[in-house]
Order: sequence, then structure tokens, then C-alpha cells
Amino acid sequence: MLLVLVLAATLLLLAAPGMRSIMAVARLDAAIADFSGALALARSEAIRRGVRVSLRNLEGGRNWG
Repeated sequence: MLLVLVLAATLLLLAAPGMRSIMAVARLDAAIADFSGALALARSEAIRRGVRVSLRNLEGGRNWG
């Protein structure tokens, strides 16, 4: 039983760095999706209004307006 626990703990320790990179990729994908959505909204507003529209970073990088 103790051997099983030691093996499980070892496997978890080996998998931890891989999980960090998976989480980093997921955060990057979410940021790209947020930015793409903001860009699409800005484009549609520019077309609808017939004026130039710009994006700017709000609140230190998490939001675009």
C-alpha cells in the first residue's frame, strides 16, 4: 500500500510541470479569444457608425474597450 502511495506521489510530481504549461496555453488561448472578440466588435461598430474606431487596453491588460 505504501509503495502505491509513493508511486502515485512520484507520478503527480512528474506531471506537475506539464500541467503548468497546459494551463499557460489555456490562459493564452482565452486572452486571444477575448482580444479577437473585442476586435470584431470594434470592426462592426466602425462599419455601423461609418467612423474610425480604436481599441485600448483597460484595467492593466485584462480588458479591451
